[in-house]
Amino acid sequence: MHSLLAYIPIAAMMVILPGADTMLVMKNTLRYGAKAGRYNILGLATGLSFWTVIAILGLSVVIAKSVFLFTTIKYLGAAYLIYLGIKSFFAKSMFSIDDMQSQATTTGNSPKRYYKTSFMQGSLSNILNPKTVLVYVTIMPQFINLKGNINQQLIILASILTLL
Repeated sequence: MHSLLAYIPIAAMMVILPGADTMLVMKNTLRYGAKAGRYNILGLATGLSFWTVIAILGLSVVIAKSVFLFTTIKYLGAAYLIYLGIKSFFAKSMFSIDDMQSQATTTGNSPKRYYKTSFMQGSLSNILNPKTVLVYVTIMPQFINLKGNINQQLIILASILTLL
C-alpha cells in the first residue's frame, strides 16, 4: 500500500461530496436530533462494513460483472430512495427551525424508535447503493499492492473510508 497517502484525499472527497447519505443524515438530525443523526451515521458505517465483507469474499467483483445482480441492486436502491422521499414528503408535520427549537425545549430527547429507524435507514441506504459496489471494485483496487496481503489492505482502505 505504497499509495495510501494518495488514497486518503480521494476517500475524503468521496465523503465530502453531498449525496443521498448526506441528505439522510441531515434529515434525521434536523427532524429527530443529533443522537438520531449519530445512529444514522452508525448505520452508514454498518453498510460500508457489509460491502467490505462482500469485497473480502470476492463477491463485489461478481456483483459488478453480473448485469442482473448489479441492476437489481441499482433498482432496489433507487426504489428505497424514492420510498424515503415520498415518506418524507407526506409526513404529518413539516418543520421549521422555530418549531424544532420549541419542540426541543418541550420534549427533550427523541423517542428511541427514531434511533432504530435512523440506523436502519443508514444501513439500507449504503447496502442498496450501487455506487458503493463501484468504489470497492474500481477505486480501491487502484491502491492495493498485489504483492501484499490483499484482504488486509482492503480492510485498511475500507476502514479509512468508513472512519471518514
